[in-house]
Amino acid sequence: MVYLSLDTCVWLALLKIRFEEEDNLFEELLFWIENGQICCITTPNLQTEWHRDKGGKKSEIINDLKLVDRRLLERVAPIADFRSLLHADAADKLLTKRIERLDHIFTTMAMMADCEEEIYIDAVKRNLACIAPNHIKDSLRDTVNILTILRFVKEKNLTPCLFVTNDGDFNAGKENKLQVHIQLESDFKAANLEYIFFETDNGNFGGTLFHKLRSFKLPSLRDHLREEKSANESRKLQQKKQDEENLRQKVDPSFLENLPHIDLILDKPSPSELDREILDIFFRKHPGYKEYFMKNLGNQQI
Repeated sequence: MVYLSLDTCVWLALLKIRFEEEDNLFEELLFWIENGQICCITTPNLQTEWHRDKGGKKSEIINDLKLVDRRLLERVAPIADFRSLLHADAADKLLTKRIERLDHIFTTMAMMADCEEEIYIDAVKRNLACIAPNHIKDSLRDTVNILTILRFVKEKNLTPCLFVTNDGDFNAGKENKLQVHIQLESDFKAANLEYIFFETDNGNFGGTLFHKLRSFKLPSLRDHLREEKSANESRKLQQKKQDEENLRQKVDPSFLENLPHIDLILDKPSPSELDREILDIFFRKHPGYKEYFMKNLGNQQI
């Protein structure tokens, strides 16, 4: 088991990961969490931040996508149906589903590190003394979060455990952002908590985190999707064979001889006018052809 505590800013950044592919960093991380290879650690304050900011982040992403849509449309108009290639509207639904999945994880699967009264007192003292993560600005919430996590991880002896953030208040400065601030080193070492900086630039988005997680030899999402696709194809093939066998028992051989013609049409992204005429002839010839076509419609493209 790998234990992982992500700062709110990291969860918000992951929301916008590639909508058009099912094999992406968001899906990979949730695949590990939902299948029990990774356990999330959160705190009451982290949850407050998440519920406060998730709606605003969703609106920000949608607005950015709509702006891209508008600029592209201005360049290519009046190409017909170009709007269907853009995904601002579809992203709205996908973002809602992503947020709902995370809400479910935080509510039912994550480990909650409760914040004790003495942590608030210690956090205020560190804030007044400008001790990291308060060395740049007042970061009381960040201090409460990290002290809560440090105490929880140490008491539970959770290992390996990673704390991930892209908040500069935790690192050793712009020139050494991959290292935790020197004022936090001893705390992290005492709790056996590893600091990970989360990159948000497009060239290496989340690179350090996912390189580290994959080093634990976690199951591959890509292999899982490949196996799932293969299983679906196998089920559909078995169903097709069963359908053909059922037809074979009901109709004459000439009926079955025409099914490959229908299969060829089903394989096409969209039928031509001639294809429609051929289908119409078949449908009039025997109702079983229409039943076969409708049952298999959409199954050819996995």
